[in-house]
Amino acid sequence: MLPPHKDHKGHQDKPKALAISPYCELWKCEDCDMVHFILGDISLRLSWSHIVGIANTLNLAVYESDTTSLHSPTKTLSKRMIN
Repeated sequence: MLPPHKDHKGHQDKPKALAISPYCELWKCEDCDMVHFILGDISLRLSWSHIVGIANTLNLAVYESDTTSLHSPTKTLSKRMIN
């Protein structure tokens, strides 16, 4: 995937990659102090607090659904802390 810079007219700095995986990407935009959350063809520009909220919600959902134990080689859940 390409960085989201092409959609940011007037920005001086290019966004910096924070995390890239086969599932999604996170890019930090210095000019607007936002995070670009990219899921395939969908790109969301969100505040840091929104990104943290999404991460906490996903963490809780994975923990509660016991999905981790189904895909973990050890078949055990680690203790998780939700902020």
